[in-house]
Amino acid sequence: MGNHTFATNSVTRDNQSTVVENIYATLIELAPDGIIVVKEGVIQLVNPKFTRMVGHSTDKLIRHYLTKVISPDSLYRIEQRYRNIVLGERVPSRFTIELLTRDGRTVPVEANATFIEFDGGIADLVFLREIE
Repeated sequence: MGNHTFATNSVTRDNQSTVVENIYATLIELAPDGIIVVKEGVIQLVNPKFTRMVGHSTDKLIRHYLTKVISPDSLYRIEQRYRNIVLGERVPSRFTIELLTRDGRTVPVEANATFIEFDGGIADLVFLREIE
């Protein structure tokens, strides 16, 4: 009887895990802000809002360097931010940058970044809100 109960609980946990994963996927898809995951400078995940912000399709962003969609001035600020993190300095999680769109326009955004575990390593999870 104990094994049967364990198996039922295991299936229930698997189902709950699937439900939670589906909820997270829906939240990312429907989020009003851009969301990206960047690992070692390479974009790993984008949501639909981010693709609209920069005017690129998902396949033109995934596995491409972040530099493709960040203005040169903002790239310098981001590099400084990472340098400070490596040096052990505290940096604010929120900062302002400019995205670079496919047609060359810049879009000012407030970025809110944190580190997450992703695909066996550390990555940046970044939420991007357009500044109007």
